[in-house]
Amino acid sequence: GGSGLAAPEQLASGSLDVYAFCRWRCPSRDFAAQSEVIGPALLLVFFLDFYQPLVCITSHPLSNLVDLQEFQVYQGLQGFILAARNSADSGYNGVVRHHSRIIIPSMSYFKKTISGFFWTSALSGSIRVLSFAKIALLARLLLPSQFGEFAVVGMVLAFLEIITETGINVFLIQEKDSLAKYIDTAWVVSILRGVVVCALMVVASGPVAGFFQMPAVRPLIMLAGLIPFLRGFINPACVKFQKELRFSKEFWYRFSIVTVEISLTAVLAIMTKSAVSLVWGLVGSAVFETLVSWMFINPRPQPRLEYGQIKTVLSRGKWVTGYGLFDYIFTTIDNVVVGRLLGSSALGIYQNAYK
Repeated sequence: GGSGLAAPEQLASGSLDVYAFCRWRCPSRDFAAQSEVIGPALLLVFFLDFYQPLVCITSHPLSNLVDLQEFQVYQGLQGFILAARNSADSGYNGVVRHHSRIIIPSMSYFKKTISGFFWTSALSGSIRVLSFAKIALLARLLLPSQFGEFAVVGMVLAFLEIITETGINVFLIQEKDSLAKYIDTAWVVSILRGVVVCALMVVASGPVAGFFQMPAVRPLIMLAGLIPFLRGFINPACVKFQKELRFSKEFWYRFSIVTVEISLTAVLAIMTKSAVSLVWGLVGSAVFETLVSWMFINPRPQPRLEYGQIKTVLSRGKWVTGYGLFDYIFTTIDNVVVGRLLGSSALGIYQNAYK
């Protein structure tokens, strides 16, 4: 009862009523089948306090180094629930048993839940270890002011990505049809979004540098515009690992991207001892992710846009954008105040201390 959840039927006979909570959060035409899949996942995530990233499908603010990497982990967890719901709605003949008002799943789905939990936990733990080592190294090479300058870059990038969020990945995971049906339109929309965000970062670089009184931030923001531009060309089929619950492959895919980003950043920081190394690390990881998504993941999209599908894809993204914007405000406003009033050095120390 101390989890802070706001379900109207949260408790029943002293225990969490998973059935009622699933019915409240995830209405479905065939809830009995759906709850068989979602029930075990919710039991696990409630225990581990993973509730928010699972049910709040959003672009987590990318305003600091750890968030940039943990966002991929949260996406994996969210993708598991979305894919599970998708499978349940397709119709499975499982047995749902009730004991103390808690849904007990069939063993096959429970094994999938455990497997997904294991791989996403392994990814989260690995990223935290690598991130700690990275910060420990960079703290000896870079100044607090340089960390603060990069923090401003991250805030601008996160804000622009949130307000232009299309929700394509969420749509592709939820959609019961094969990826091939929408992948061409999704890819073209992603490219257009990347171009828009890149242009907005170039335009905003001057005003943002003036607002924070950090002239050195302007070229960093302009360089960071390459990140959304390059990521726009990523093959949208990369969500198939989540859609098909293949979390071992999702682990190696995400882990390789993070490893490249951290390694490249560390090498460049040793060579340049400049904040630009942090930006180039993200640019390099975007290039790597794009190449991997095209080399090893099928189907591959074609530059074809079907206008009838655009409305369908974007209609689901508005809620992602709305939640992401509110979450960004609540999680980033303190960084904006610290950077504006106390300067880049204080911002760099503040953000790394928070991590």
